[in-house]
Amino acid sequence: MLDLAAELEKEQKDMRDTNRALQMERQELKKRYLKGLLLQKENRIAPDANGTIRFTYGYIDGYSPRDAVYYLPQTSLGGVIEKETGTFPFSVPEKLKELHADKDFGRYMDTGLNDIPACFLNTTSVTGGNSGSPTFNAKGEQTGIIFDMTYESVTADYLEIPELQRTISVDIRYVLFITEKFSGAKHIIQEIGF
Repeated sequence: MLDLAAELEKEQKDMRDTNRALQMERQELKKRYLKGLLLQKENRIAPDANGTIRFTYGYIDGYSPRDAVYYLPQTSLGGVIEKETGTFPFSVPEKLKELHADKDFGRYMDTGLNDIPACFLNTTSVTGGNSGSPTFNAKGEQTGIIFDMTYESVTADYLEIPELQRTISVDIRYVLFITEKFSGAKHIIQEIGF
């Protein structure tokens, strides 16, 4: 039994040593990569969103990624219901379907949509690490939370194509609607003073 424990301990030590060596090698490669990148970009690289504060501005806007295709800048709870298949990731809880069928939107309804706004596209710059960042309007009011980028935006760290790149934010009214009406967490809504 002691031999097995000693053998296991030696294997773990060897694995830690190997991992340490690989990490050092990765760090050296990362330095070389960054040096090359700085040379290519003439020392002008946007900061990493995970390690620095970033601020960007833009407009709510749809886009056309290819011929005869146009994505509107706003989606709704009705669109969530339309995509429902009953299986992940398009399985909509019954309570949410009932709230939509009953038009039980409370104060979160968008009168232009006659529905709850779910998400919106905007022309802000986004990169890995921005998820969870707030989206503000011109008055400084939070209107959404960034959670993704469009497929065409993935190249933005390397090549900017402004007419195709969009950030996707969940509309704050959808967040509040889900919190209050779907989850029944009115105490949270009261706590934030809304």
